[in-house]
Amino acid sequence: MGNTYVVDTSALIDLHKWYPDHTFPSVWERLEKLSKEDRIAAPRMVKKEIHERNEFLHNWRAEHEKMFREDESLMEALKTITKKYPYYEMIRYRDHADPFVAALAMQMGGLMGPVIITQEKKAKFASRDRAAGGSQQNPDCRRAMKRPKIPDVADRFEIEWDDLFGLFRREELVF
Repeated sequence: MGNTYVVDTSALIDLHKWYPDHTFPSVWERLEKLSKEDRIAAPRMVKKEIHERNEFLHNWRAEHEKMFREDESLMEALKTITKKYPYYEMIRYRDHADPFVAALAMQMGGLMGPVIITQEKKAKFASRDRAAGGSQQNPDCRRAMKRPKIPDVADRFEIEWDDLFGLFRREELVF
């Protein structure tokens, strides 16, 4: 059995935007296979976000109901995340999937935990490194703490993450 994945809304939307099913059917067939093998999952909040943003994915999600996991079961992991990132506590009630994506990955954990697939990039920030005379990324920067992106949270909790191209490489998808 290969890697397991937790997919974010941004990855699904960009997948459809850049690799539409009528042009890249092999991509969507692989996604179908991952779903049937229980190797890809997403919290229900992702289902809600794609319902609101993309008609194709709205219809597609109905055929892949099995991959969407209940958000209620993620509450313990979500508490751990919101303790480190209070921003997520504030937005949790605004139908925002990010903390649920990270919580699902934490819950699925284990020795070979899932890889989060997201198109998000780390929060942008810079701080002066006086010794080096330049700017460097600082993972404890206030901006990353205040408005974290999924990769920031994944790094903090040692959850592996990648983007769509990383998924293609991991799955040896050639088209």
